[in-house]
Amino acid sequence: KVMEDRNVIVHATRVHHGPEVKDAYAYRFDIKSSGKSVAFSGDTVPDNQLVRLAKDVDLLVHEAQMNSNIPAVIKGFAPSVRGPLEKHLYNSHTNVRAIPRIAKEAGAKRVSMCHYVLAKPEAFLAVAKSAAAQIGYTGEILAPVELDQIVL
Repeated sequence: KVMEDRNVIVHATRVHHGPEVKDAYAYRFDIKSSGKSVAFSGDTVPDNQLVRLAKDVDLLVHEAQMNSNIPAVIKGFAPSVRGPLEKHLYNSHTNVRAIPRIAKEAGAKRVSMCHYVLAKPEAFLAVAKSAAAQIGYTGEILAPVELDQIVL
């Protein structure tokens, strides 16, 4: 627990965002008046500490990347940075196909993707729903765009 006041209890845990970022965190907010909860993954690869932090949340907000687009994206960069960039993308972000599994492991009622890496938000939804169907995650999956509001 990192903070509590009359409205909310906030918990945090470290998550992994590559070796270059030693202090990356995920946060959980439990709202006292409604009993609702939301967890934010931050930038991270799939992480067991995040799963524990997000246990039974009403909404998990998780960053997502389209790993299938990495080869095409890195071709647009100078050869000298392609290797390090590719390594960073694979080792520091979460593939969209893993989002439903993380939500299911956490028991999250809904999951919303954010910080879309390597594709537009609408491209993520079909991939995430397909992955969810394969593993039996039945919670709602959202791919909001800027200024969308998600009601808890």
